[in-house]
Amino acid sequence: MFKKLSSITVLLAALACGALSARAQDRPLSPPERPPVPLSDTDQQRAREEERAKLKAGAGKAAAPSPQTVKVPALHAGRHVSSGNELIDGIVAEASARHGLDPCLVLSVMRAESGFNRMAVSVKGASGLMQLMPATAARFGVRDIFDR
Repeated sequence: MFKKLSSITVLLAALACGALSARAQDRPLSPPERPPVPLSDTDQQRAREEERAKLKAGAGKAAAPSPQTVKVPALHAGRHVSSGNELIDGIVAEASARHGLDPCLVLSVMRAESGFNRMAVSVKGASGLMQLMPATAARFGVRDIFDR
């Protein structure tokens, strides 16, 4: 009898907590100060100018942290990760060195997005090894999405 009563008490307490948390979620969320991702070049330029103005206004308070390169620990020292294609590996090595990225990260994105298929095109229109959308490729000056 005591076990049954205690299990019912625990169940009622859990239901009460669930009801309280559900009520807390009914409150509307406040909108963000600005959209999370500016969509147009004009919006991006305006966001950069606002950020610069904030940095200048707060320059006397504290210096902004400088960007740092994140060092990824070598889990398997001496082990080389490869796409299986020397040409793709060369592109990844060059781009990783130029932009300070871990080649394993770039290869992992390629594996997940296109399976190392240069000519991959998604149903949404993303193309190439890294599955770039045409508008994104144009914004960043990519001349050949397929890296031919």
